[in-house]
Amino acid sequence: GENVQPRLICDYDGGDVVLPKEGRVLRVSDFPELAGLKGRTLINIDSEEEGIFLTSCAGGARVKGALSVDMASVTGKKIIVAVKGLQGGHSGADIHRERGNALALLARILYHASKDVDFNLASFHGGTVENAIPREAFAEVVLAAEDAAKFTVNVKATEEALKVEYATRDAGIYVEITEEADDAYAVYSDAT
Repeated sequence: GENVQPRLICDYDGGDVVLPKEGRVLRVSDFPELAGLKGRTLINIDSEEEGIFLTSCAGGARVKGALSVDMASVTGKKIIVAVKGLQGGHSGADIHRERGNALALLARILYHASKDVDFNLASFHGGTVENAIPREAFAEVVLAAEDAAKFTVNVKATEEALKVEYATRDAGIYVEITEEADDAYAVYSDAT
């Protein structure tokens, strides 16, 4: 759009939002959903012309990229972690429902696990189309066999926290863990 001047409100404090250009205030008492955005970045998109506003789509562009990655062979136990049971939805029509994004939630699970257990990532994928909120995501990790139980406990603890967090928005969320035999597996190297 023309003459659009976005305004970022980083690390939003959860209070009323002042729109200085318009001289208006979005009050939490009028828009209680604002309180749930505390800590996030808000984007106010205005036009310079009265009566003009910008609408957009969360998708609509296809970008194909290539990234060179180094692979290594690691011997250990492979564990497949799957986030499932989410509702998904259209990235434009349903994004305001704040449903779980399986890829983002799987990344959170692995991030938390990485604080306690060393593992190598062999694969990470999910979703089916560009303009949908992913309902399922899958990762394969390879780790020392003696760390498998600790990894599983950590993943299950994060799953329980996510079930509480998404109880009213995506109550069907669950994490599936499958262990495979010790063997040599190709993983992303530390150089990647």
